[in-house]
Amino acid sequence: MYFDGKKYTYKPNFPEPVTRDDEMLIQVIKSGICNTDLEIGKGYMQFVGVPGHEFVGRVTAGTRKDLIGKRVVGEINIPCGVCDYCVNNGEPRHCPERQVLGILNHQGTFAAYITLPAQNLHPVPDTISDEAAVFVEPLAAALRIQEQMVFEPSDHVAVIGDGKLGILIAAVLSLRGMKVCLIGRHPERAGLPILNNVQFISETEVSKGFKFQVVVDASGTGEGFKLAFNLVKPCGTVILKSTLAGVYQSSLNIAVINEIRIVGSRCGPFMPALQMLADRKIDPRCLIHSEYPIEDGEKALKVAATPGVLKVLLKIL
Repeated sequence: MYFDGKKYTYKPNFPEPVTRDDEMLIQVIKSGICNTDLEIGKGYMQFVGVPGHEFVGRVTAGTRKDLIGKRVVGEINIPCGVCDYCVNNGEPRHCPERQVLGILNHQGTFAAYITLPAQNLHPVPDTISDEAAVFVEPLAAALRIQEQMVFEPSDHVAVIGDGKLGILIAAVLSLRGMKVCLIGRHPERAGLPILNNVQFISETEVSKGFKFQVVVDASGTGEGFKLAFNLVKPCGTVILKSTLAGVYQSSLNIAVINEIRIVGSRCGPFMPALQMLADRKIDPRCLIHSEYPIEDGEKALKVAATPGVLKVLLKIL
């Protein structure tokens, strides 16, 4: 699937990428359609090329012979390796010269083959299915919050947005024993097995005096951003997960007046995400709405953009 800056088009003869330096060639098995991919279609990051960054694939070539033939998932940030962030700060995911798989200057996973540095790849245990492995990247993003925050068992946490990422965030936070509320528009999702220990609150009811110590916005909307600041207690924390193509204007006076801490949160740790799937602590497959062959990618993207639809997969191999 190729995005030319205006629309997505299926290109069956798109050239196979050429590996460089320590890059490995990976044959994509399945790829997930993420809200970021839909935002790219609206102009996010001004990306032109092959989108897609949630995937499971098999390594077919490269300098790391021990990886060839292995089923893998891959971290999406490709740092330069020589700047201060890469060498001294221990934060290569924030390298100012980085490429990002399917998002910034690197062709993505809506294709038969991709390339990634060997250091980005993680073998997938045989006990994890292809369908579950596709969720490693968003599950890692959900786990990133626990790297950034020190939670207390008494913390009352709200997650705004009952889409794919919001559900994963609520599920992993609930495993820590905290009281977690998922705020959304689809009450029927309260019955998903992944949300067994999560309280669901409808958006229409949440204005009735609810206040939380920590609020996570995973709504993907400007309205969710505003709601997060209305729901957090004074001296509480708002964690922002949404990335939008458009610009949303809102006053931040409330953040100053109520001394609210704002935390941006992005990519997370792959190894704990893989371990969580292998240990069956999280089974995200209940979030899969449908799967389409890559030849029907344009249809798959339209379905994924339909309100109320959860995860749509592309079958590539």
